[in-house]
Amino acid sequence: MKHARKVMVVFDDATRCQRMENELGALGISVQAVTQGPSVFRTTLESIEIAVEVILLVCERAHLALVVANLRSILPYSGIVVVSQLESEAQRTELLLAGADSLMSPRSSATELAATKHALRRRAEHFLNHTAEGALSALEIPTSSVNADSPWVLQDKGWSMMSPSGTVLELTYSEKQLIELFSY
Repeated sequence: MKHARKVMVVFDDATRCQRMENELGALGISVQAVTQGPSVFRTTLESIEIAVEVILLVCERAHLALVVANLRSILPYSGIVVVSQLESEAQRTELLLAGADSLMSPRSSATELAATKHALRRRAEHFLNHTAEGALSALEIPTSSVNADSPWVLQDKGWSMMSPSGTVLELTYSEKQLIELFSY
């Protein structure tokens, strides 16, 4: 699970990003800033070392949802925190549906970001442990107990999908849209 310990922080302001990078460094948190735009960061993120736990990305506000969606596809097990002035519920909802785990105000402190990082890390570790236990128990289930003819079932208005074996998968906004296109 290469990316489980990373937390991406997407900023919309380079000055605030630099301030947060300095404050987090003072708290002893490894930080790497990526200031290229959304079109350049993919190769940068794919080559980042495992030791980096917080990555601060700077992008234009208009591209935040795109950046978050790309991050979610590149690093599916990483936490994503967006630090931006988000006035409307629609903006916040769009980012959460794109794959952000948390949204923070630009006035948030490095201490609050560090606490969010720890919370996301605890959740990721619990998820990965739970997933590993589930995979082991799935291997122990006799194949005759799983009906291969059972369909996959969409639940929660398409936000989750249950497999024939009863495993529930939570879908991102993009995955939900793709499943909806396939189901018509």
